[in-house]
Order: sequence, then C-alpha cells, then structure tokens
Amino acid sequence: MKRYGFLILLILLLGGLVVYLYLSQKKSTLKQEISDFSVKDTARIDKIFMADRNGISVTLEKINGTWMVDKTFKARTDGIKTLLNTLYALKVKAPVGRAAYNNVIKDLATTAVKTEVYAGEEKLKTLYVGGPTKEHDGTFMMLEGSDAPFVTEIPGFQGYLSTRFFTDKVLWRKPEVFAYRLMDMRKVEMTLYNEPSSSFSIDIEADNENQKFVLRLHDSRGKEIPRFDTATLVQYLGAFRSINYEFPANNVRPSKLDSALQKPVLSIRVTEKNGSQKLMQALALPVPPGSTDRGGNLINYDAERVYLLVNNNRKDILIGQYFVLDRLAVPLSSFLKK
Repeated sequence: MKRYGFLILLILLLGGLVVYLYLSQKKSTLKQEISDFSVKDTARIDKIFMADRNGISVTLEKINGTWMVDKTFKARTDGIKTLLNTLYALKVKAPVGRAAYNNVIKDLATTAVKTEVYAGEEKLKTLYVGGPTKEHDGTFMMLEGSDAPFVTEIPGFQGYLSTRFFTDKVLWRKPEVFAYRLMDMRKVEMTLYNEPSSSFSIDIEADNENQKFVLRLHDSRGKEIPRFDTATLVQYLGAFRSINYEFPANNVRPSKLDSALQKPVLSIRVTEKNGSQKLMQALALPVPPGSTDRGGNLINYDAERVYLLVNNNRKDILIGQYFVLDRLAVPLSSFLKK
C-alpha cells in the first residue's frame, strides 16, 4: 500500500515537472518572439517599407540587383548598407520598466516609424522604431503583435538608432547624374553654349578582337579629328564614373525656370551601350535682383551653382556645382596634340 502511494506521488511529481518545463519553454519562446529584433540573414532582404505617423512613407527595393527608392531613383549605397547592418546587429539592451511603460507606449504610438522587412513576399519582421532614451544611449522599439517595448542597441555603438530609419525620399536618393564606366558608353556629345565652336562628340567603339576601345573624336560640325591626345581623352571619359548633383531644387517657380532655360550653360548627351540615352542640361541659376559676387559686383546668375535637368524632366530639377561640372565642361582644344 505504501509502495502504491509512493508511485502515485512520483507520477504527480513527474507530471508537475513536465507541466513546469512546458510552460517555461512556452514563456521563453514567447519572450524571444517579442524581443528578437534582428534579421540575421540580411542577404535575403530585398524590400524595406517605412512609414511615419505623418503619413509619409518610402519603399526601398532591390530591383535587378540595384536598390531603388520607390522604384524611381537609385538609393544611396551607404544608407542601405547602414540600414542592413543595423537590422543585423540589433540587440535588446533592457526591457522598459513599469514606471516608464505608459510614456514609452504613448511615444511609440505618436512618433514611431513602422518598418516592414521583406524577403520576396515573405514578411520577415515588422518593427516600430521610436525615439532615444533620456541618456541617448539606446532606442525604444517594439515588434508588431507585441505590447512590450524594449530599449535596443548595437553593442559597441554609442548613440541611438532612430536616425537610421527615416522616410524622406530625398535623403534616400543617390545624388547621381552620371555613373558610367568607359565600357558602358557608346557616344558622348558635349555642347558648350558659351563657346559653340569648342563643342565636340566622342564615339566609343569596342574592339573585341584586341580587347580594347577605339575612340573617335569629332568637332562641333561632326568632322573627325585625326590626331588627338588619347590619354587625355580617356581621362576625361573616366570623369563620367561619378558626377553627382548637390541637392534637389524644391518648388522652383515656372518663371524662374523659364528664365534659366534662356541661359543654358552646357548639355551632355550620353548614348549607352544598349542604345538608351541620358541628357543632362546645365542652366544658369537666376539670383534675386541686387545680388553681388564676392567682389561686390552685381550679378544676375549664381556664380557657383546651376540648375540641372535630366532628360528634360522639369518636375525633378536638381542643383549642381560648377566645381563638379568643370570636370566635363572642357573645350575641344583640351584634347588636341600640341
């Protein structure tokens, strides 16, 4: 009888242990689900959608191997790299204490940036990214489906992470005008409006048999130049690898743009290897009446910056610098042998 009672007690103890382990594992799994902010296989990520509480959103998407902003512009390589590294390295620093819970939830509800991370059609993670802690050494975040906010961090990084999750399309856009390798181009046509006779064009022909390029230089009338400095011409074409604008021009008045169109500085048309073309026009940028240069002389146009139009898109006017364009705005005589 005593032995029978002992067996019953043993069974009850074992049953209780099983229930305890099950509940502990379930609790541990639940805790991990609501605090696992990182995405370890960032190579799978091909789309990130972010939206703030003001209704502003942006979609970063990898299309044919290139990250794009809303399927329209190339995305900044450094920005994408930083965001992916952040998603990989995210760790929980501490849970939000009971005393601060209500304030943190309120702040997340009003200021958080919703961030959805995808691999194809699969949603890998949805984070709500809030503001910094009082000491600016952590960032409040919460996962979708959870009501438990946490303070997150990247181990070894001092600061907060909110600034890496933003919805401003302009800031995500790569400030690129030309990004061509020599092998990407078939023809370059340069028009200098202040010196029309100094304009020129360059034909770039691939010599596959000898694994090199044949360059042909033509003057403003299309006449081929038989002798020119090949090294200088190759160096010039190398500048097309990285020509950037300074920033987009917002809300340009039509009258101001019309004035600029009357004062073109230069235009460059690049025909790509596949036959498509990109036309960049630089236009003198009007300044307010009474403006002066550094010497105090009255000027009508900005001495350092120009408007840039790409493919005649008047809805996307850019600001460029003469300092950058000077690498391209060279006369035909620069390539002629002395």
